[in-house]
Amino acid sequence: MAMKPATLKMEKKCGHGHLYHRSSRSLLFVHRDWHKVKDGTLSREQFKKLIKPIQKRVESLLEEGVLCDNKRTAGTCKQILKLKKALWTFIENAGIESTNNLAEQMLRRIVIWRKTSFGTQSSEGTLYFERIMTVVASCKLQKRNVLDFVTDAIRAHLGKTESPSLLPETISPEILLKTA
Repeated sequence: MAMKPATLKMEKKCGHGHLYHRSSRSLLFVHRDWHKVKDGTLSREQFKKLIKPIQKRVESLLEEGVLCDNKRTAGTCKQILKLKKALWTFIENAGIESTNNLAEQMLRRIVIWRKTSFGTQSSEGTLYFERIMTVVASCKLQKRNVLDFVTDAIRAHLGKTESPSLLPETISPEILLKTA
């Protein structure tokens, strides 16, 4: 049975807020169950079974969103659908998180600094900032003291000795999981 033109037009006027609300309800269940997998109260196999209908629902909503009159919403949905396989990688692969929260947390301080200080004024300043933020992030992940590392690096440079390494002496599973 074909849809009437008026019904089809209503379906296309889905709007960003409407799609967001409908998909976020589904995603709440994904994250609730994902935390159960992480704390061991739900097996990965059980999780996969629970997620299948939610996965289909979210993908269906994205496909619906591609037909929206709102070009921005339609474009966003289209881009997400192009990455559909990557969107659900965490379901099959242990060690992959469901969100990019760690990366966002690490970048937050940098983004705030850039917004409040107007960035750097030279390519050298940008290079310094990139390098020092890499040192800060690496040391924090390894639970190493940033000031001690920078002090050792300066002493090595001035004394023309070998610089300290940012590579951890041993790589713990927690660091691998956080950076995977």
